[in-house]
Amino acid sequence: MRQLDIAQLWEICIHFLWDQTLTESLDQLLHQAGSKTILDCAGGTGFPCLDLRRKGWDITYSDGSQAMFACFQKKLDQAGLQMPCFLADWRRLTSVVPRHFDAVFCRGNSLPYVDSWDRPLAELAMEHIQRALEEFYQMLNPGGLLYIDTAGNQEFNQTAYPASWDLGEKKIDGHTIGLQWSTDLDYSRMIRTWSVEVVVDGQHFQFSHQGYLLTPDELQQRLGRVGFHDVRPTEIPGENWYEVILCRKPA
Repeated sequence: MRQLDIAQLWEICIHFLWDQTLTESLDQLLHQAGSKTILDCAGGTGFPCLDLRRKGWDITYSDGSQAMFACFQKKLDQAGLQMPCFLADWRRLTSVVPRHFDAVFCRGNSLPYVDSWDRPLAELAMEHIQRALEEFYQMLNPGGLLYIDTAGNQEFNQTAYPASWDLGEKKIDGHTIGLQWSTDLDYSRMIRTWSVEVVVDGQHFQFSHQGYLLTPDELQQRLGRVGFHDVRPTEIPGENWYEVILCRKPA
C-alpha cells in the first residue's frame, strides 16, 4: 500500500468511529419519524447507507467526491445491492437528483467541507454552506426530516489547540492499522484544520484538510433561517463524535 486517497482514509476512520449501534439507531429513528424514502447526500464510501439498504430501506446515495463515489460503487457491486446513486455537489442537488425524500442525511461532519474535500477552502465557504442547506430543504417532502451534524463539544471545550486524540490500533482486512488525529480551530479565520496520521503495517501516512469552522450554534441558527422547524440537538446512540441536529421541513 504505497499511498492512501481520501476514500481509503475515510474507510479507515469509519472502522474507528462507528459500528452497528449507529445503524440500529438510524433504523429506529427513521421508523419513528415515519420516513419511507431517504437521501444520504454525504454517502462517502457507503456507511451507513449500505447497511440501511440491507435492512430494506428505500435509500438513495449521493456524494460530491469522485474518489468516494468510485469506492462506493465498487462496494455496492460487491454487496450485490441496488440503489440509485449520484455524483452530486450539494449546491446542485435539486438539478441532479430527480425526486424528493422523507428524510435527508448529511452526517460525518461533512458539511464544513462543502467545497474543500478535494481542493483548498474557498473564501465563500459560508455562502456555499448556506446554499447547501437550502438545497437540503428543497430535496425534502413537506414534513420531511433532516439529520445533520457538526464537530462535537469534545473539540470546542479544549483549552489549547491543536487538540489530539489517539484512537488506538485495530486489525482491518488483515492489516494492523493505527489512527491518531488532531483538530486546530482558528476562530480569527473561521477555519477548522483536521490532521490525521494513519499507520498501516508500520507505514505512516499523514493528511491535513481544512473546512469552515461550523459550530453547532451557528448551524442551528442557519437551519432556522432556511425555514426548518423544530431544530434541536439530539443524542443518537452510536454517534459519539459529532453533534447531531434534527429538524423538519414544515408540513
